[in-house]
Amino acid sequence: MSDDDLRNFDIHRDGVRIGAECVWARMRDAPGMAHSELYGGFHMAAKYADLRAALMNHELLSSASGITLPEATTRTRHIPAETDPPLHREYRMVMQRALTPERVAALEPAVLDIVRTLLDGIKTEKIDFFSQFARPLPIYVMLDFLGLPRKDGPMIDQLVDDLHEEVATGMSRGGGAKLTAYAEAVIANREAEGDDFVSNVIRGEVEGRAVTFDEKANMVRQVLIGAFDTMSLTLTAGVHWLAEHLEDAERLRADPSLMNTAVEDMVRFASASTYLRRTATADAVFGGVQLHKGDYVLLCFGAANRDPSAFPEPDKILLDRRPINHLGFGLGVHRCIGSHLAKLQLRTALTELLARYDFRPDPEGAIEYSKGLGQGLIRLPLILSPRA
Repeated sequence: MSDDDLRNFDIHRDGVRIGAECVWARMRDAPGMAHSELYGGFHMAAKYADLRAALMNHELLSSASGITLPEATTRTRHIPAETDPPLHREYRMVMQRALTPERVAALEPAVLDIVRTLLDGIKTEKIDFFSQFARPLPIYVMLDFLGLPRKDGPMIDQLVDDLHEEVATGMSRGGGAKLTAYAEAVIANREAEGDDFVSNVIRGEVEGRAVTFDEKANMVRQVLIGAFDTMSLTLTAGVHWLAEHLEDAERLRADPSLMNTAVEDMVRFASASTYLRRTATADAVFGGVQLHKGDYVLLCFGAANRDPSAFPEPDKILLDRRPINHLGFGLGVHRCIGSHLAKLQLRTALTELLARYDFRPDPEGAIEYSKGLGQGLIRLPLILSPRA
């Protein structure tokens, strides 16, 4: 990749994820931060040290004007992702009460039931793992978490796809508006009593006042759709690796104590939140370049999480990788609020899959990657062989 290629780097280009490891290496090797002239121009924080510093410096690199590239124009802001402290902290306190490690651990039987239901529904040896398992799993888990009917899953899935296309093109397809309307209906039809997530949001207070109706709807929408892509892409990446490295699959079966570190390294390896935007709040030198107020900085999680200065053998999943210092869930005030639930789903799904099946890539099938802010496998043909 040449400097000219980086100057025209486009995360929404068809096929952009194919060979991305080489692109990320070129980004990291660039002096300072590489710069693209598209979308009004943006710098790329691709080195591990730069990305870590960016995540910890919300005063300089703000989320409040949006985290998408280009800026989303067909939806209202995500809460809390597109806010900054101190308001961000208060929103987060309202939302995280139902997402503590203890509360999430109590959801394990429900998650296991969804995993088993989806696997029981697989009746053929050859499957597309993404569409038949990895994609519906987080959708059904989140609907259950919010007390919503699973039958709404396909409709919401399509609206999320429409929303991604709206961000990429700036043209409304109705996805953002319909998702907001759905979240508003959830709020309007739920009682404030109870200790579930939605009830906590309904009773929420920030800045000494009650959370507004619009704020409540945006919080519900953020949680509803926030993990669909990241969970499904991470799980698919992990299963793809195990299908191509049978020795690792056998090692996980033989030693389940490796599951926690394996899941963490799958999150690093997949970097399913591949790119997010920040906006400079002042003139400053950062990452070896001069930033001006209003400049965009693209946080390149995929590149930083494959930085060999931070991770030995970065292009491999190591089941026992230590230390666990990846940035796949973010860092600092904006660290993923649903990380505990995501890891529960990954552990449960992988454990059940490994117990039920041997699996390998289908040589007659073709894999397919997504583009945009979240990049990864969206088609993974597998051959399943039931285990005794």
